[in-house]
Amino acid sequence: METPELSDIEKKIKKEEEQDIIDLGETLKRKIAENGGQFSETIPILPDGKLEIMDKDNNLKSLFAHRGRDNPEDLYRLAFKVQQKAPELVFTFARASEGQSISYTVQSPPKQTV
Repeated sequence: METPELSDIEKKIKKEEEQDIIDLGETLKRKIAENGGQFSETIPILPDGKLEIMDKDNNLKSLFAHRGRDNPEDLYRLAFKVQQKAPELVFTFARASEGQSISYTVQSPPKQTV
C-alpha cells in the first residue's frame, strides 16, 4: 500500500518544524559559546506532570522548554531532534529525586586536534 503524498500545507508545516529545530540548535550553540562551553537550565515540573515554562510575570522561562511542549518526555524528544540536526551538541538530563524539576545541560565538546 502506497502512502499518500503530503499536501502542500503539510509539506510547508514539516519544513517550518525542521527549520525551528535547526534554529533552536543554533540558539543553543550561541548560549554555549556565551557561557564558557556549556549551557544549563532547571525547569520546575508542576504537580500534573507538565513543565512550568512561564515565570511569575508570565514570561517564558526557557525557549528550549517552551519548544519541548508539555512534559519531560517531550523535552527528551526535542533534544533528540536537535541532536539529529546538530550532532555536535551533547545533552545531559537529570530529574530531581522528588520529581519536582528537571535539569538539562547541553555542551559542544571541543574539537580534538590530531
